[in-house]
Amino acid sequence: MTTTKIKQISNEDIFLADFKNSLGSRKMNVNGSVTPMIFDLMEDANSYPVPVEKINLTTVDFIISCGSGVDLTSFGGLSIALTNGIKFEIDGIKVFKDNADILLFASDSTVSSGKVEGQEVGFINGHWDTIKTFQNGLVCNVADLKIIIQDDLTDIKEFRVCASGTKIY
Repeated sequence: MTTTKIKQISNEDIFLADFKNSLGSRKMNVNGSVTPMIFDLMEDANSYPVPVEKINLTTVDFIISCGSGVDLTSFGGLSIALTNGIKFEIDGIKVFKDNADILLFASDSTVSSGKVEGQEVGFINGHWDTIKTFQNGLVCNVADLKIIIQDDLTDIKEFRVCASGTKIY
């Protein structure tokens, strides 16, 4: 009879990181229409005492401001859908062009209101639960997880994405 030793997950095994651009900013409301802006997890992955190369991705969380209401045919608080879209590279490529794309991708989402820079705005926030989708999460290389902004999102007040999971050694 063979026995398998199961390691208990400790706080050191937990991975939580913001998608950031090469300048270290996590704010995705940037202009990527001329030169696409790439956001990844590498800055946070390399900040651990032992750089993280692989994770079991369990959730991807997002928040997008939407003005006073949510129009499913536009993106965030913009008045139109995106031309090129936002590329999300994870287990293939998914392109989001409007709020409906984001909401359909999410496992759970809410629409609420709050303030950004003192101004009242609506928000779409939610997450993609890879445990629900893939049963045990999604094992992936941190370097392969990217969000690429390919349109001008500077009129959106807030747009951020983070990921969490467990490190694989």
